[in-house]
Amino acid sequence: KEKKAKDIEEKITKLNIQRLRDRHIKKIIDIMPNDMDSLKIIFTGENITIKNEDLQKILETIKAD
Repeated sequence: KEKKAKDIEEKITKLNIQRLRDRHIKKIIDIMPNDMDSLKIIFTGENITIKNEDLQKILETIKAD
């Protein structure tokens, strides 16, 4: 499971999404959202705006594993 988390972390990092920090990636991996709403909830209260197309890339990356 740790290896899978590391793989997902690397893949999300390689997407080069601006303003996405390590702490966001770790939160995504902890929660493993399976839809757009769940993913957006992770960023609630954060001072960050991520484009829908980038959010979609993150979801596809998570689902691919």
